[in-house]
Amino acid sequence: MKIKEVVKIIFVVVVIIGMMASYVMIGLQSPSPIQSSQEEFTGPVGEPTFNGPTYLPSEEIIDTLSE
Repeated sequence: MKIKEVVKIIFVVVVIIGMMASYVMIGLQSPSPIQSSQEEFTGPVGEPTFNGPTYLPSEEIIDTLSE
């Protein structure tokens, strides 16, 4: 009986952690308007800055458009 109870507790904990992780991922994909206005529009041209290496400054965008 004790082993089954431990297994049930572990299963419940794993399910709760999975639900929290999925909720966090959904929150990161579609943040609320307050969060998006603070996080996404911090860079120039209003582009998200969390793209990392793929982020293009406005000068490079103008250069690529003019070519």
